[in-house]
Amino acid sequence: MLERLRVFLEGFLRPFASFMIRLHISPNMLTFLGLLFALCSSIQIIFGNAIYGGILILISGFFDVMDGFVARMTGSSSSLGEFLDSVFDRFSDALIISSVILSGMCDLPLGLLVLVGGFMISYIRCKGECFGLRLAGVGLAERSERLIIISAGLIFGVIQLSIYLLSTLVIVTVVERFYRVVRFLRGGFS
Repeated sequence: MLERLRVFLEGFLRPFASFMIRLHISPNMLTFLGLLFALCSSIQIIFGNAIYGGILILISGFFDVMDGFVARMTGSSSSLGEFLDSVFDRFSDALIISSVILSGMCDLPLGLLVLVGGFMISYIRCKGECFGLRLAGVGLAERSERLIIISAGLIFGVIQLSIYLLSTLVIVTVVERFYRVVRFLRGGFS
């Protein structure tokens, strides 16, 4: 869903990207910083500092957006960079959701549903794109949306409500993407 706002956000992010380019910060360094802030967030969450954890998730997400933007601006996009970004995103997601579960801020079954569902959303997109079907922007619970909802839940003290909302959105997104891939592979429209 937020994928559709990317064009609008590019105008806002361009000065930040230009600044990072002047500092010679590579896209892969930004990817690593995103993972580092996700780790810091999970530590804060485990120790009960939900507000700090939520803020650090937003910072992690900022670096996750900036890595691809800087790569495109500098013409340094690469398969290695895409691979690192994808793998580090999964580690970040696992750290964040696991810390919410381990801290006792949400019910175990729903936390696991959000964690596994988030992985399935990414996996279905990857497999669909292997078959030539573009799935970016499909569904209500892409990674950006999940991070924003979790972060808001932590900052405003409604993480259990956020996890309930996410569990629903994750199921809907998985089903929608699954259906689109099956329909595409059967010769239907994308």
